[in-house]
Amino acid sequence: MSEPTRDRRGHRETGFTLIELLVSMLVMLLVMMVTNGLLVESLRIFSNSGRELREPGTELALRLLREDLHAAAPLPAGISWTHTGLTCHRSGRIEVWEVDDGRLVRRTFDPDLNLLGTRPILDHIITFRWQTIANGVVMVELVRTKPSGASALRVATAAWKSVSETLEAAQVIAGSRIEGIGP
Repeated sequence: MSEPTRDRRGHRETGFTLIELLVSMLVMLLVMMVTNGLLVESLRIFSNSGRELREPGTELALRLLREDLHAAAPLPAGISWTHTGLTCHRSGRIEVWEVDDGRLVRRTFDPDLNLLGTRPILDHIITFRWQTIANGVVMVELVRTKPSGASALRVATAAWKSVSETLEAAQVIAGSRIEGIGP
C-alpha cells in the first residue's frame, strides 16, 4: 500500500474524488430539471390566468345569470328551447338576457319598461338558448368561439367544456327562489 499523498508541509491533501463530483453534478442536474419543469408550468398558469382576467368574466357572467334566475319570478314549466331573450322579472326591475351581434348582453328595465342600461357580458356567442325543465327551473345553454390563444388546459373554466377545436359550451340550470307563478 502506498502512503497518502502529502504536500510540501507534510499534510494530507483534501478534496473530492472524480466520482464524488460526478454524483453531485448528476443530483444537481436532476434538481435543475425538476425546477425548470415547475417554472415552465407556473409561467403557463400565469399567462393563462392573465388572459382570463383580460377576457370578460366568464365565470362571473354565469354566476350573474344564475343569480338573476334565482331572484326572478318563476317561469312556468313547458317552455321548450327558445333562442329569444330570457326575461327575469325581479323585484323592482326586469333583466333581459339576449344576444346582440354575437355578444351576450344583459339589459335592465324598470317596471314601466324604460331601459335603464345595457351591460355587455360575453363576446363571441354563437348560440344562446333556454327552456324550462320544471316550474321555475330554467336551463340555459351557451356556445361560443374559444378565445384566441386558449390552451387545452385553461385555468378557472370549470363551467366551459370544449365542444370542438374552436368552440366551447356552458350550461346553467337554476330555479327561482320566489314563490308564485311568473308573469
